[in-house]
Amino acid sequence: MDKELNFRNVIEKIEILDKWLLLKLAIDVSTPKDRYLRNSIAKSITLLKSINNEYERQSYNEGWILFRALIDRLVYIYYQYQPTKIKINRSLFLNT
Repeated sequence: MDKELNFRNVIEKIEILDKWLLLKLAIDVSTPKDRYLRNSIAKSITLLKSINNEYERQSYNEGWILFRALIDRLVYIYYQYQPTKIKINRSLFLNT
């Protein structure tokens, strides 16, 4: 497999799906959760493109920071819609 993966094509396909999903969500955006979800989906494609640009320039640390922001956003969305499924170990945040 000498062929290099072309992430631009993958990102373009995700962008098409992203736009379709945004159109579906634009019908009913009545709650703040829905508005946050819509905005997060819209920003995700920009983050993906930026991550790819950083990796192409071999700026791996910057790409990793953007990837971490994308994952944080995903976890927050998941928590918003299913708060009982995420267990937070509060002892990690307490000074002992």
